[in-house]
Amino acid sequence: MTSSRWTPFAGIAFVVLYIAGWIISRSPDSSDPVEKIGAYYADKGHRVMMIVAAYILLAAGLMFLWFLGGLRSRLAAVEGGSFPLTTVAFAAGVVFVALLIGGVFALGAVPGNISFGKAKGTPSGEVVNTVQSLGFGMILIGGMISAGVTIALTSFLTLRTRVFPSWIAWLGFLAAVALLFAVVFLPQIALLIWVLAISGVMLARPAVAAPATMP
Repeated sequence: MTSSRWTPFAGIAFVVLYIAGWIISRSPDSSDPVEKIGAYYADKGHRVMMIVAAYILLAAGLMFLWFLGGLRSRLAAVEGGSFPLTTVAFAAGVVFVALLIGGVFALGAVPGNISFGKAKGTPSGEVVNTVQSLGFGMILIGGMISAGVTIALTSFLTLRTRVFPSWIAWLGFLAAVALLFAVVFLPQIALLIWVLAISGVMLARPAVAAPATMP
């Protein structure tokens, strides 16, 4: 099996790991009293769950990067020329991965520092809340908007070149719009659905067609 054939499996692995990471993660609610937030990570079980979730989400980011590389190859093959739209789509996807990893580091900073950094006591609720807000902001705002750019450009190139079925393009445009509202968490599902759809089509249509750019 060639490396390109592994691309859809990387996409599926991303979805599985991403869902598992968020299910396992346990973080205090930002609306909780600051005393409760500050004391949350005094519980070793809470710290372990967040650290494990951080590793799983990091693995998800690496799987998405692998998936992104295969997607780039397909898009570049049909766009032709210096493939500028493919380049921007790939760059936006890399930004998503970078923000995901950065956000995961922020979310795991407090429990990791207590467990591995030998911190004395737990930080105040205000500190924990600020660090967590930074992590969620990087992932749910910056990361998801960047992923939306990748999806939107892939959808545009799909309509232009027919590299994927046209329904993938329309699904992608809907997903890109949904990700603008990912700050409320649930719209992230749009990214997962899109990745699964692209992965499924890649499995069904492994060969890259010759350039067929539409006017």
